[in-house]
Amino acid sequence: MATRVQKFWLLAAIAVATVALLWHLGGYPLVQPDEGRNAEVAREMERSGSWLIPTLNDVPYLDKPAFYFKVVALSLSSFGESEWAARLPSALFGLCTLGLVYGLCQRQYTAERAAMATIMVSTSPLFIMYSRLVIFDSALTFFISAAILAAYCAEMFPGLLRARWHAAGALAAGIATLVKGPVGFVVPALILSAFFLLEGRRDALRRLFGVRNFLVLGAVVLPWFLGVSYLYPDFPSYGVVHESILRFTTDEFHRDQPFYFYPAVLLGGFFPWSLFLADPLLRALRAYRQLEAIERLCLIWIAVVLIFFSLSHSKRPGYLLIVAVPIALLASRCFEAAISKDSRAAIAKALARASFALGIFSLGLAAALVLAVSVPQLGQAASQLDAMVVEELIQRSVYLVGAFVLAAGLAIGAWRTRSARIAFAAFTILPLAVVLIGFGPWARVAERRSARSLATAVDLLAQGAEIVCVRCFPISLPFYLGQTITVVTETGSELSSNYVKFALERGDPWPRSLVRGSELETRVAERKRPLFLLADESGQHELEALAQKYSAPVVPVAPGYVGARIPTAAAAP
Repeated sequence: MATRVQKFWLLAAIAVATVALLWHLGGYPLVQPDEGRNAEVAREMERSGSWLIPTLNDVPYLDKPAFYFKVVALSLSSFGESEWAARLPSALFGLCTLGLVYGLCQRQYTAERAAMATIMVSTSPLFIMYSRLVIFDSALTFFISAAILAAYCAEMFPGLLRARWHAAGALAAGIATLVKGPVGFVVPALILSAFFLLEGRRDALRRLFGVRNFLVLGAVVLPWFLGVSYLYPDFPSYGVVHESILRFTTDEFHRDQPFYFYPAVLLGGFFPWSLFLADPLLRALRAYRQLEAIERLCLIWIAVVLIFFSLSHSKRPGYLLIVAVPIALLASRCFEAAISKDSRAAIAKALARASFALGIFSLGLAAALVLAVSVPQLGQAASQLDAMVVEELIQRSVYLVGAFVLAAGLAIGAWRTRSARIAFAAFTILPLAVVLIGFGPWARVAERRSARSLATAVDLLAQGAEIVCVRCFPISLPFYLGQTITVVTETGSELSSNYVKFALERGDPWPRSLVRGSELETRVAERKRPLFLLADESGQHELEALAQKYSAPVVPVAPGYVGARIPTAAAAP
C-alpha cells in the first residue's frame, strides 16, 4: 500500500501534468499553418468516414499517414468540431508519455523520483507546446518511447514473456510509423542497435530483429501502405523517395538549420531544467560503465537522436521531443542524489549553481517587466515589437512579477541552503506560472495566426455563396467554416502540401476544388450559384478586375484580405 509521501508525490505529478497540458486547451484558435491544416484534414476524415486516405480541401493529402488524423477525427466526432476536441489527442498522448515515465521510474526506483521525472517532462516548454497543438510529435514521442522501453524491458524476462515484450515494441514502432512515416521504426532501431552493441548483447540484437517482430511491424504498417499504393500508384515513390530520403539528405524542403540548432533547442525546449542538464550528462558520460543499464540506454538514446537529426537537412524542433523521456530519467537521478547526499557533494554544488542562475534569470524577467510598466518610453519601445502581446503582459504584470519573484526567491534560497527540494519547487514554479498567467499573450498571438476571425467575417459576407480563394488559402478557414472551399492556383502550393504539388506536376487530373488561374473567368461565367471571392495582396488585382466586370463591390474582409460577392447571372444587375 502506498505511503502518505508516495500519495503526495503522485498527486503532485498529476496536478502539475493536468495544469501544464489541459489548462485552457481549447481557449485559443488553431494556429496556422500546422494546426489549421491537421485539424481540417481530420475534420474531412470525420465527415467522409475514411480510414485510409486523408484529404485536405477534398484533395488527397498523403504527406503523412492517416493514423493521427483519424484519431483527431474520432475526437471531433465524439466531442464536436472545436479547438479543444482537435487538441485533445495530442494532450492525451502527452499524458501517456508521462505515464511511461512514471511507471518505469516507480518500478525501478522510488515514487518520489518517478514524480520528479514526470514533473520535469510535463513542465518542459517543448513538451507543453507540442502536447497542446494539433500536431504529430506528441503521438510520435509516445510510440517511439514505448517501442524503445518495451524492447529494453523484454531483455529482463525469459522465454515467451520476452518475445511478447519484443512484439509489443514492434507494435509500438509500427504505430509510430503510421503516425509520421519511416522515422517511427528507424529511430528506435538505431537507438536499440547502438545500445545492445555497446552492451555486447549481440543475442539481444538478434532477438530485436527477429522474424516475429518484422511480422508484427508489417502487419501494422503494410495494410495502410499497400491500400494507399493501390489507389495512388505514385505514392511509394513520393513517400519513400521524396518525403523520406530527399527530406533527410537534401534541402529541398527548405528546413536546413546550422549545426548548433538542436543544442539550442535542447537548452530552450527543456528550460529551466536545461540549466542543470550539462553537469549530470557530463558526469554520466564519464562514469558510463558505473551507470545502471537503463541510464546507459538513456545516454545512447539522447546521443543517437541528436546525431541522427543533426545529420538531416530537415530540422524541426519537434523531433527533439523524442529525448524528453531519457532526459527526465537522468535529471531525476541527479535530483534524487542531491537530496540524499551531503550538501558538499559535487552534485549538490552543481544544483546550487543552477539554482542561482535560475534565480538571477527570474529576477531579470521581473525587473524587465517592472521597467516596461513603469517607464512609458520602454513600454512604447516594446510595443513596437508586438503591441497586443505587450498589452497583455502589462495587464498581467502584477501576477507575472509575483511569480518571477517567488521563483527567484525559492531558487536563491535553494542556492543558499543547498536544498534540492526547494530547488525542485523553484524549477517547477517558473514554467507553470508562464502557462497559467501567460495564457492571455499566447492567445493573442494565436488569434493573429489563425483564420477564426476571418471565417466569421467571410460567413457573414458570403451569405451562402460558394467561397473562392484567389491565389491564397488561409489554411484553417475550411475548419471554421465547416466546409471545403475553391482555391485558384497555378501549382497547388497554396495548400502547403508537398504531395499535392508532386501529383499536379506529374500531370494528375486537377480536383474540382482547385482551379487554374486561366480558368477562373470561365468558372465565374458558368456559375450556378453566387460566388464570394476572397484574396490577399497576391490575388487582389485579379479579384478587383473580376468584381468590376460583374459590378460587384470590393469590401475589406479582415486585415490583409478583401472580398467580393458575385451573384448568379439571373440576379446580377
